[in-house]
Amino acid sequence: MPDLRRPILAVLFCTYMVMQTRFAIGTMAIVVDPAFLNPELVNAVNDSLEFGPNDLRLVGPGAKEKDRLVEFNGRPVIDRHTLYVELMRSSPGPTRITLARGTERIQVEYQVKVLVDSSQSLFGGLVTFTLNVLVPFLCIILGFFVAWQRPRESQAWILLIALLGWSQLINSNSWSRYG
Repeated sequence: MPDLRRPILAVLFCTYMVMQTRFAIGTMAIVVDPAFLNPELVNAVNDSLEFGPNDLRLVGPGAKEKDRLVEFNGRPVIDRHTLYVELMRSSPGPTRITLARGTERIQVEYQVKVLVDSSQSLFGGLVTFTLNVLVPFLCIILGFFVAWQRPRESQAWILLIALLGWSQLINSNSWSRYG
């Protein structure tokens, strides 16, 4: 029976490289277009889209505790995910949100803010490129190279798994943007 380790490695390598390339393109698109909006409004509401007592400062006057968010910029909001999508579609500046208090609906102005990202500078862009593109590609290539050279040794497979995991752990954008 033929040894299937190398064909399996080839398929896995191609799959990982395609996935990592798509991720790298998305990461670099964020660096080139750094207008990433602050998701504080999404974090302020619970799963029922109700505001807590500490989060009313985000919405401003007119909002009370237990008010439920029903519309963002004229579009209905049914859960936190749709709120996040609508927030990302909007542009920085004032927008209207509609709150429900029992049967009453209240319109409030909300300021959409831009999160400042370190990748807007040259150094930040280089760090982002290194951590999100260069290091993951090197981890993937090195891990598959060792496993390709020594397909019968368990340590080569362990190294491959460790490097594949490490390649996905390095993601500076998710640390700096939500932290």
